[in-house]
Amino acid sequence: STQLNSTQLNSTQLNSTQLTALSRPLACDMLISDVIFEDSRLRQCVLDAAESQNITRTGELSILKEECSGKGFTSLVGMEKFTNLIIANFSNSDIPNLEPLSNLNKLLRLVVNNTSIRDLNALDQLKELIRIEAQNNVLLEDVSAVLNMEFVKFLRLAGSGTALFKEGINCDILDQLEADILGRKIGDLTTPPEFERPVNCDNTPTLGFNGQPPPAY
Repeated sequence: STQLNSTQLNSTQLNSTQLTALSRPLACDMLISDVIFEDSRLRQCVLDAAESQNITRTGELSILKEECSGKGFTSLVGMEKFTNLIIANFSNSDIPNLEPLSNLNKLLRLVVNNTSIRDLNALDQLKELIRIEAQNNVLLEDVSAVLNMEFVKFLRLAGSGTALFKEGINCDILDQLEADILGRKIGDLTTPPEFERPVNCDNTPTLGFNGQPPPAY
């Protein structure tokens, strides 16, 4: 089972040696240029990331940060081929769901801020996933899947689901999630768990973690 300590997980300086050590070639490994994507903008940002990392095969791609943020693509189809992906950022896009990520079993951190997703159900079988950042997703209406994701220790939802949560409909789910996540102790991670509510149950929207705007990734 792939493990990262808290310093590695929270660092933006994961180097190629660390990522290579965490990744192993798979039988389904293929040329990135041969992957079929539904959206050409996603294809291009993945190719750009591969070029910057000097890699050519799907099994070699472990990290996507700013390369695929803010590109406006509408589908993640094609990402299912990148089963060694550890950290991914698909923020500021029009993706409607996360289904293509459902088999990315090495994924540790996922950032999907400001998208069109409605739930997190596609992630419920990802046993390595520790951090989910899903802020400013106004259509997000169901986060209950996280209750079954026992390894998720960091969940950020500020600004999400405002159309649903403004009536306090899911405050019981939020209360349960908060108690559950804040009580989790996972492996050798020493960083305290984080839970950031999309709204307070008095109908007041939250601004971000600790009352601050969402941080840059």
